[in-house]
Formats: sequence, C-alpha cells, structure tokens
Amino acid sequence: MIEASPETSAVPAVRAFHQKSGLQFVALIGWAAAWMLVQSLRDAKGFNAQQQVTVFVLLATVVYGAAFLARRDWFYQLLTSVQFAVSQMLLMALAVAVRMLIPQGEAPDFYASTYGPFLCKLISWSHSADLYHSLWFYALLSLLALSMAAVAWKRRPYPAHRVGFLLVHLSTSVIFLGALWGAYSSVHAYRELREGESTATFYKLENQRPGPERPYTLPDFRIQLNKVTPQHPPKFKLYAFVKPDGKGGFEKDPKAYEVAEGMKAPLPHSKLHFSVERLIPNALDAGEFINNPTAPENPALRVMLGIGAPQPVIGDLFAHLDNAARRDEPGGRFAVVYQDRWSPSLLDQLRPRAPRGEKIALTFRGKTTLLDARVGASWDFPTYSLKVEHYYPDFAVVKDKEGNPHATSRSSNPAEPWLELTFRESGGKPRRVMLSARNPGLSNQLNAPNLPKGLSLSYVRLGEERQSRFVLFTRDDQTIRLIQNGRVTRSGPLQLNKPFIVEKGLSATVVAVMDHAEYVPAFVPHSDAKAAVKFERPVLRVKVWDPDSGRSEEKWLDGLSLHAPDGSPSPETFFGRTVGLVYEAKDAGPGDARSELVVLDAAGKEVVKKSVSVHDPLIVQGHRFYQSNHRSSDPGASGIIVVRESGHWLVYIGFLMLLLGIAWMFYLKPVLKHRLAPGQVDP
Repeated sequence: MIEASPETSAVPAVRAFHQKSGLQFVALIGWAAAWMLVQSLRDAKGFNAQQQVTVFVLLATVVYGAAFLARRDWFYQLLTSVQFAVSQMLLMALAVAVRMLIPQGEAPDFYASTYGPFLCKLISWSHSADLYHSLWFYALLSLLALSMAAVAWKRRPYPAHRVGFLLVHLSTSVIFLGALWGAYSSVHAYRELREGESTATFYKLENQRPGPERPYTLPDFRIQLNKVTPQHPPKFKLYAFVKPDGKGGFEKDPKAYEVAEGMKAPLPHSKLHFSVERLIPNALDAGEFINNPTAPENPALRVMLGIGAPQPVIGDLFAHLDNAARRDEPGGRFAVVYQDRWSPSLLDQLRPRAPRGEKIALTFRGKTTLLDARVGASWDFPTYSLKVEHYYPDFAVVKDKEGNPHATSRSSNPAEPWLELTFRESGGKPRRVMLSARNPGLSNQLNAPNLPKGLSLSYVRLGEERQSRFVLFTRDDQTIRLIQNGRVTRSGPLQLNKPFIVEKGLSATVVAVMDHAEYVPAFVPHSDAKAAVKFERPVLRVKVWDPDSGRSEEKWLDGLSLHAPDGSPSPETFFGRTVGLVYEAKDAGPGDARSELVVLDAAGKEVVKKSVSVHDPLIVQGHRFYQSNHRSSDPGASGIIVVRESGHWLVYIGFLMLLLGIAWMFYLKPVLKHRLAPGQVDP
C-alpha cells in the first residue's frame, strides 16, 4: 500500500539508509528504547499518565518538526519508502507479540514470582506490563501514522475508485488520535472492598498501583460488595529464602515446596536439609512466655488475679513495655502494674485524674492524625468528610414509646463516654459512626461496615485515669504495694505463690518471675474434629539440620504469619539467619474468585446485581467493574477495578476505516475502474 520513492539526487549514504531495512529496524529499536528511558525518568519524577502523554506530544512534535525543517526531502523520502514501512510493520508485530505473551496489568509481585528478578526488571523498564499505554508504543504508532499520512499525501488526488487506499492510509492516524484521547481522559481505578461495604470512590491507578491522592468518584451511584465466592480453595506452600540481600534480609526469589507431614528435602544453594515434623491444618495457639537466660533482658511477671470466681485470671506483665505493664481486673475494681524500680513519682501517675484532652484518632494507611473531639467540629478530606454530632458522657440505648431504640446519656458523669459522628464519602449518603472511649474494640466492630478499608477511627481521652486502686510490683526492691487514691496503704515482699490481699475476695499472686521472657510458640489441633481438617490456620513444625555436623533447629511456621509493611513475608530464620522459611497461602489470582456487586442509586436503592470476574464485568453508565484480586489470607475482601474508556470510539472508527478501505480496494475498486471513461488514466 506504500510506494517506493523514486530515485533522487540524495547522497549515497542517505539513499542506502532508505533502502536498508535492517539498519532502519535497528534505528527504530533505538527510537523505542529512547522513549522507554524517557518514561522511566518521568516515572521517577512522579509524573502521572496524563503528564506522561503531554511530555510525549511535546517531544514528538519537536523531533518530527525539527526533522521536517532540517531535512525535509530526506525525511519525506524515508516516510514514503517501502523498506521503512516493512521495518515499522515488523517492529509493531513484535510489540503486539510481546503484549500477547506478557500478562497485562498485574501487580509487580506477580511478575517477580513468574519471571524472576532479571526479567521482572526488564519488563518494568520497558513498560511491557502496560504496553498499549507505554510511550514507546505511542512513538512507534505515531511514526507509522505519519508514514501512512505521507504516502496518502504523495498519492493524491483520490477519485472514487481510490478512496479505499485513502481510508487505509488515514486509519492509522485516527487510531493514534483515539489512543491519545483515551490516555488523557480514560479512567482505570481500583478499590478494595469488604463484604457489605459500599463506595462511590475509587483510586486511579499509576504503574498498576492506586494513588490515594487521585480519587475518582462515580456519578450518581455507588458500588457495594455483597459477597466473595472463592473458585478454588487456598493452596499453602513452604517458601525457602537462601539468598541474603546484604541488608539483613533475603532476596525475594524463594523456592516453593508442596509439603506433607514427614517429607524431607535439601535446601537450594545450601548444604542444609529440612523435614516437616508436624502439619496441623487448623491449629489453636497454645504458646506461652518462658524464662530463657540466653534471651535478651525482658523482665516479666506472671500474675494470677483472685476475683471471687471459681476460675482465676492469669496474665503476664512486662516492665519494659508500656502497653503491657498494666492489667485491669475484669470488674474494674483494681489494676496490677509492674515497674522496673520504685519512685515516689509513681504516686502521681497512679491516681484518678481527668483527661487533659479529648481527641479522635484517625488512622489511614498506617498514618494517624489527632482531631479535636468537640461537638460540631467537622473536616473535609479529599474523598470523605467527618462531623462530630453528639457526645454521650454515660452512653445508653433506650426505647421510646413506640419501641424504637435511640441513644441517650444516663448521667453527666463520664462513666461510659461515646461520640456520635457523621461520615460521608464523596457522592455517598451520610453514615453514622459511634466511638467508645472505654471499649474501642466494640466500636471498631460496629463501625466496620460504615468505614472504607484502611480507615479507622477511635475516641481517645488523653491522660485520663479512672482507676483509684493499684497493686504495684517493683523489680528493684522486690516489693508489692497497694496504692489507693495516690497513697501507699500497705506493702509487703514480692514472694512467689503468696497471695497479696487487696480486699476480701480480691487478691494478686505472682506465680512466675521471668527476667528474660521469651515467647515460645506451640500449636494443637482444633478441638472440633470437623473444623480440625479445614485449612483455616495451618501450621508446620519444621526441622532444619546440617548433615555434616548433625546440628539441627526446630521451629513452628504459622500459615497466617505477618508480613512486613512493604508486603513481603517475614520468614522464620535458622542457623544464624542463613536460611529463612515461610509457610503461607499461594497468592490467589484474579480468576480464583468471583465478586457479587450491587449498584445502589443516590437514595441507596438497589438498581442491579451481578457476580463479576476478571473477564465478565458489570457495566453501568459506561463504567466496567471487574474482579481484580483476591487474597486467600483475607477471604472477605476483594479488589475491584473500574474502567471507563474514552476515545475508544475514535479507535473503533479507525479500525472501521481500515476494514472498509480494504474491502473497497478489493471489491469496489475493480468495478469503479471498469466505469472509467475511455482514455481516462488511473492515477
């Protein structure tokens, strides 16, 4: 469809470049690589998709304009040469092949685990995980569109029988313009929802990751996640880390093992072996703290509280841990405290006192902000707003004459202080949030359906102390003191297994002293035989040994182990941190679950419901909602992607022009040429 340019008086070197497809192909690869570098540099500067495309348009315009002004004839001949067209088509075909071979739009961890560290870095640098939106693909497409337009200009004029040729050669330009339009105005946004949670706010994706600073609000409707249905049960594997990263951790390329009780295997890149001594599909934690003289200093007491009930309360106090040095008796009648040393200043701390301030602690994505808790205070954030509506000093729920429950306060005494807030997401209905100062666990449970994932609120009364009676254990002088209203009323020596009487029916007894407290995990099978076989909390007892020395180490691996803030697993280490082992569920893919989504209108009424998957979206007002990701470790949550494509209609017109032009050339052109007047020449 593109004609070779006639011989010109150009110098031989220029003419050789026009005629050598191989040299042109190498130059095109360099052209694409340059744009890969530009995009990587822009990514490092934090440019979003629209800014990236703006940079592309400006730079490409400068480059093409400079080439046209400096070497107009040479540039025109290059664009219209057959060899250059072949080189471009070949490289475009390779790009499409890469697009088909590499899954698009997956999380970075997927590429690291699937292709290894080297290919993962190559995919990231070349932006092949989102190829059709990469700058280098835009660069190739723009050059192809320019070449096709140049040939169309060269072959003018266009009588009726040659309109097909014009449509084919202009279609690439239309497709390219549609792609640019889509890059500026299309939306790809993400939100993780929990069952029962609804939202009108998603977060636009940048480099396959959502950015909270770039919200996208749905127009006049909300999406609610009704339920998540796993398509496959989770598969747990043992992952072995044996390559240090030089920073005290391990490189993220572990070897995975399918495990069974009794199995043995060598560890890669090591002379060590491991064996699975015990596998419990659904375990209960039976671990406890012991005194290990070789462990770091961690002074602790195990204290038994006599509370006048058949079963006493037993717990551990830790002198060096502020949040674990105190334990309140369940009835609130006294508290026990363990401190490293005695000081009269403790009397000022262990007495009733009013709060020095009342705050709302707002935590979002690990960052906590303290807000003023006064009634009437309100805050507007990028995607939601908050307002304090009521304060209840002594909260209670009563029923009115019609039997309807409503909140009230029994007295002005702050015995059970609660706050009532209004929470509203952008475009959503207001929702009530209740915060308890005394029982934050209860209010968290109540508010979970009304707050988005990653956001939590708590009512904090800074510096408040309601307790008037304390049993204080001090390590330096081995003494027990009873403190009431800031005064020592009685004291005695700290002795094991000797009750210290608080009052009749109430006592505190030290049953263990641990100067080097260390937690030793232990697990037992679930007591319910039916539940015991379910993989709800699978654990392994693993032994790692050195065949040469005979030395061995054993540890429990918890299938629900915690992860580091960056999402990487925290392995149990053996043999001086030379090897790390993790037992966890294999990451579920987008196709491993379906999510039932409900569309709610502005009044909260259900409009439509559908179970979506990665390839079967819910379509509402031009928005497509897809299943994105699902974690086996959190079966009640699901990632949802919303896509709104703009400019696609122009791309479709371009492909329609291409198909119509080809049909015109092969079917209409012969008929129209046959109708040419005698002596008329086909240009």
